[in-house]
Amino acid sequence: MIILFLIVLLIVLAGVFVMWASRLPGGLILDLGNGTLYEFELVWALLAILLVGAALALVWSLLTGLVTLPHRFTKSRRVSKTKAANKALADGLLAAEAGDAALAIKLSKKAAQHAEDDRLKLLLEARAAEISDDWSGAERAWGQLARLPGGQLAGLRGAASAASARGDAISAEARAREALEMKSGADWPFNALFDSQVAAGNWSAALTTLATGEKRGQISGESLRRRRAVLYTAQAANLQHNERKEAQRLLAEAIRSAPSFPPAAWHGARQLMIDDKIKAAQGVLELGWKARPHPALSQLLQRLDSAATPKLIAERLKTLIATNPDHRESRILEADLAMRDR
Repeated sequence: MIILFLIVLLIVLAGVFVMWASRLPGGLILDLGNGTLYEFELVWALLAILLVGAALALVWSLLTGLVTLPHRFTKSRRVSKTKAANKALADGLLAAEAGDAALAIKLSKKAAQHAEDDRLKLLLEARAAEISDDWSGAERAWGQLARLPGGQLAGLRGAASAASARGDAISAEARAREALEMKSGADWPFNALFDSQVAAGNWSAALTTLATGEKRGQISGESLRRRRAVLYTAQAANLQHNERKEAQRLLAEAIRSAPSFPPAAWHGARQLMIDDKIKAAQGVLELGWKARPHPALSQLLQRLDSAATPKLIAERLKTLIATNPDHRESRILEADLAMRDR
């Protein structure tokens, strides 16, 4: 439609030009050099010049088109292949998410030949390997993605998951630690590294990771305090008998972090019992009961010292109940005492 409009416009402009030129005086004399002279009116001379110019432009356009034809043909084929590759990438990712491993692998190989973005090719290759349970292949593809700009964090996450799936906890932890060192708002590096260290019983390293998570704002509040208490308690429980002072220090930190974590109070009181610090141990159990009653705390209270009489034990239990009288465990303990007294 636009081309037709331009043609009509050119015809109209040519007509206007001819009408204008026909009013101009004078003419054009052409001498061919052999004594023959040709005389033209100015309007026809100008029109001839325009036609010759248009013909030259047309010939030049045709020659240029012939010269650039191979390049345009190559470019057209490349664009066509790129479109096909991009379609294969999209279809392959959808097949991977749908769980069709065979189709995902087939489309991954097709996309790898012509797709422009290597990151997408590697992403599809990694996902196809994962749903085929080829964790080594998945880890390799994720690792290559992690070396490309913009793909580092996603690649490290996939590599960590693949390493974990094939049972290589060391590699998984290394990838998570590498991701944690990057400046990012993602919280998975912290969670992955922390969980890996806890699973390996590496309490000191887990405490360091927890401090990093707190500094970055990835964990806070009760969850932070309880995790810290758990780590301190686990660390203290693994110490030897001759390291009681360090164990007591760690358990005191655990109780300060989360008094509502019963194992911290239980282990803390037991450490004090070993040193015959009965009053201090009773105080720790009462602190734990006040924060969160638990049957294990009341049972340990009844075994604080072998010389305690039933009357003294009952008094201690009543003092324990008084720290949190309305709790369900306190009512159960009170009922138990009443049954003992008949």
